[in-house]
Amino acid sequence: MNMEDHTKHVLDTVSGVTALGAVMKFLPAIAAVLSIVWYCIRIYEWANSKFKK
Repeated sequence: MNMEDHTKHVLDTVSGVTALGAVMKFLPAIAAVLSIVWYCIRIYEWANSKFKK
């Protein structure tokens, strides 16, 4: 999966806002789970690209 950097930044922002909303009880817990999954994918991609070189 190779997305453009702009798309990744937008999804990171949306995920962060969703996580913040879930913590502040504005959104359901499923939103927090989806945000955590997204951040785990991003961390995996970062670590994979950084240590693969």
